[in-house]
Amino acid sequence: MKHFHDNRHKFIQVSGMFLFSVLLSLCAVFNRTEKAPNPDEALIEDLTPDRISPGLAFVDVTVCRTDGDDPSELTDTLYNYNSGWYEDFFCRYDDAEMAQYSHMEFDDEGRAAYSLHFDESPHVTYCEERVIERNDAAHTARRYYYKSEKLPYEDRFYITNRYLFDFYDLYFTEDGRVLSQLEYCRNDLGWGDCFILTGGYWADYKEDRLSFEIDYNVWDETSVVWYNFRYYEYDENGTLTNIIYGGDLGDDQDLTFLSFEELDDTGHEWALYTYRVRQDYTFHCHDGSTISIYPRVWESLDRKHPVLQKTAADGTVELALYRETMPHLDEGTDAAFRSTLSPWVVTEASPNHFYTIQPGDCLSSISEEYYGDSRYADLIYQENCGRIYMRSPDLILPGKRIYLPFLVPE
Repeated sequence: MKHFHDNRHKFIQVSGMFLFSVLLSLCAVFNRTEKAPNPDEALIEDLTPDRISPGLAFVDVTVCRTDGDDPSELTDTLYNYNSGWYEDFFCRYDDAEMAQYSHMEFDDEGRAAYSLHFDESPHVTYCEERVIERNDAAHTARRYYYKSEKLPYEDRFYITNRYLFDFYDLYFTEDGRVLSQLEYCRNDLGWGDCFILTGGYWADYKEDRLSFEIDYNVWDETSVVWYNFRYYEYDENGTLTNIIYGGDLGDDQDLTFLSFEELDDTGHEWALYTYRVRQDYTFHCHDGSTISIYPRVWESLDRKHPVLQKTAADGTVELALYRETMPHLDEGTDAAFRSTLSPWVVTEASPNHFYTIQPGDCLSSISEEYYGDSRYADLIYQENCGRIYMRSPDLILPGKRIYLPFLVPE
């Protein structure tokens, strides 16, 4: 019996070693298809001779393929990376796609304007609403986040007891790219009686290309407590060549330097080199300008000297990034961006699911127009009798603003 147990033990050991070796082989195959082996110093020097510097510590190189001839496909912008609303803002749905989303509403351009998220169980009343309102002429938008409740009404559910938790104001360039975003949240962890500026995003464009972007949190409305930033450099043909970034997206919050090198004539295969910036480093751009990076300033939280500075060929400083200081929150910024806001004022500015009573209206006609059925007039009265002090469903006054709750489709 002991001999049998010994043999079985040896068999398990051999089998385990065999499976482990198979897994290692498979990993090696996958690694060869996804990532090139780390090059030696001679290869690095051959491909990027200006990057061999005491200031840069080589990390790795990855071979990547793109559908087009632009390596910017290989990296998300900070806004795309951090925003869960990105698709809702920029995606346009066709008629067939819109028909699939019964808990969403769309604007005339096929863009998401309202979405409802809830548990299908009839015993769970909590739900969340997300609203996007756009002003295309002014190149602005506001997005709202509500915590709400769904309650039964006849054979359906309706949304009530909306609580505006936070909202974002967005500003766009004329061609629709995100220029800035201001985030407002209620004080006291979302349950306070006013909204305060808590953070945001800001981008700068040179011609038609993203040049610089940053996202940040704000304390006491004006003091920046942390941020991520990315600086983009292009060659004379407009092809992305380098990215410099720092913040929470970097390992251990290091300053990182990414460099793209084209590997074939088709423009579809690229080598992506990653370096950590360990010492002060100056990169010379194709237009004669320079970009200087100062990691010790970044690590020491020094506010007197720039972390990154771009200097034009004539010596003019084009960009200076200081630790925990935002250029567009300094003197000259509209003070309204930094003020606290009343939830009532914010809600009153939103037309979403609100209607202003017109002369000749009655609740039945409003219900017919809005829901396609006059039988929901009693629901409208029920939701608004305390809001605007309706004495009866038959006595409504023009000019009053009433709430028309979203009905969950059957």
